[in-house]
Amino acid sequence: MQISDCGFKAAWPSSIRNLKSAFRNRLCFSYNPSQPTHASGGDQVTEGVKQKLQQELNDLDEELHVHLPREIKRAKEFGDLRENAEYHAALARQQYVQARMQQLRQRLGELSSIDLSKIPHDRAAYGSTLVLYDAEREEEVTYRLVTPEESDPAAGLISTTSPVGRSLMGREEGDEIKVTTPAGTRNFEIKKLTTMHDEAKSNAASED
Repeated sequence: MQISDCGFKAAWPSSIRNLKSAFRNRLCFSYNPSQPTHASGGDQVTEGVKQKLQQELNDLDEELHVHLPREIKRAKEFGDLRENAEYHAALARQQYVQARMQQLRQRLGELSSIDLSKIPHDRAAYGSTLVLYDAEREEEVTYRLVTPEESDPAAGLISTTSPVGRSLMGREEGDEIKVTTPAGTRNFEIKKLTTMHDEAKSNAASED
């Protein structure tokens, strides 16, 4: 479910707008490429994502039960609720926060169910790095498959739920794939596949 608070900004009182901006900023966080991405590192990455989502959930819970009730109470003091912009803006924010919290709880449950030990050793999956030949652009590109929260296409971090990510999941070295994206159809050949487990072995060997 896509949660949006578009359409309320104009009527948002300044105090609520400040809260809205602060919490919206917490929705966006970037993946740190310096973090380890081998098997134990995969645990660290998913744990880091869960911690950020849990912190956002905690912040929204405080907003819902502490800050918003104050805003709603204060807005009611302005009188006629039918034409009370601050009151309706606070209610709209309340609905948004409740929906976002439900979304966060669901996502945390999904992340907690990920078993990294069951990730394939010979096929593309979460944590895999793939070198692809892009037939249309006649060049090689490198992508890493990550969770939606870690996604940063400009940095080569592709969500497993994106069109390209879904097409790569379960594929092997040498496979050719066709991907339909909003920008059109793209054809790739997997030139090299490095799974999370391959990286674990490589990192372990380099530490010996």
